[in-house]
Amino acid sequence: MNMGALGDPEDQLENHKRASMWKPSWWQTRKWWKSMAREMSPHTFSQ
Repeated sequence: MNMGALGDPEDQLENHKRASMWKPSWWQTRKWWKSMAREMSPHTFSQ
């Protein structure tokens, strides 16, 4: 993959780090919220 074509390699790395930090935390939050909600009100979140 040619980073130079997409701009400054360091910028790309920074964007990638930010993206990979953002995505997992978003999914972890969703998962945590779902499991928490399941524990708190199993009847509401019975899916």
